[in-house]
Amino acid sequence: MIEFSKYQALGNDFILIDAVRQAVKPGLDFDSTAVKALCARRYGIGADGVIFAVPGIMYDLQMILYNSDGSPAEISGNGLRCFALFAEEKGLVKEKKIHVETGGGSVKLDILSRRSVRVGMPPPKFDRKEVPMIGEGECNDCEIILAGRKFIAAAVNIGNPHCVIFEKMSRDEAQYWGPLIENSPYFPEKTNVEFVKIISPETIELLVWERGAGLTEACGSGSCAAVSAGIKTGRLNFNIPVKVKQPGGILTVTVTDDFKEVLLEGEACKVYDGRLEL
Repeated sequence: MIEFSKYQALGNDFILIDAVRQAVKPGLDFDSTAVKALCARRYGIGADGVIFAVPGIMYDLQMILYNSDGSPAEISGNGLRCFALFAEEKGLVKEKKIHVETGGGSVKLDILSRRSVRVGMPPPKFDRKEVPMIGEGECNDCEIILAGRKFIAAAVNIGNPHCVIFEKMSRDEAQYWGPLIENSPYFPEKTNVEFVKIISPETIELLVWERGAGLTEACGSGSCAAVSAGIKTGRLNFNIPVKVKQPGGILTVTVTDDFKEVLLEGEACKVYDGRLEL
């Protein structure tokens, strides 16, 4: 029997498993088929992803993340906030400030309260080769064409790839265009997709189609990508906390001068504990 916890951050929910103190091997005991079955809404526990806490190599812990379709993912801003509270509750860390290794780079987590965590995300990368995206140079308000529709896009990697579209979309429209952009030839490793409406320099609205998970209630890395791309294209400004409104709630993102820091702050909480039989 394997113990797990269910956490959620603005409706973005995860199954978290302690692989430090339990004899669990991600990828072996839980392969992609098992992860997909656990995340199935009507047949399993139901989640946007599965997160394993494993011993870190250089820092406190390592986070291993799988999407709901069973595919591996590099990083998740919402998942990291859940991970921090889970690690504290399970006694895997002793400090409120912790350093965690992810597939998208190491990050610093500040546990602000029992429900709030600040994440220092990896600095954004805009060169197409680092996103990755086909072509040369940066994609800042560049043109992509799919199914006869032209989009003005910005591409950024913030530990994982993102395509930011500064255009308001309904959920139905995002549900249609999201997977087409995610799986388009422009992005050889696929991409997360953000549809953004700028309300003011301090507020944006966001819908996110997540690579490997679909349309989600909220996305932490997507929020950071949207604000970073907004600054890069001149729509937003450095050093101003931006409220990112999503269906699941509000996150706050602050990007400091020259993209030195990308700080993501928001709530997360435990839903319940349970046990799995392998």
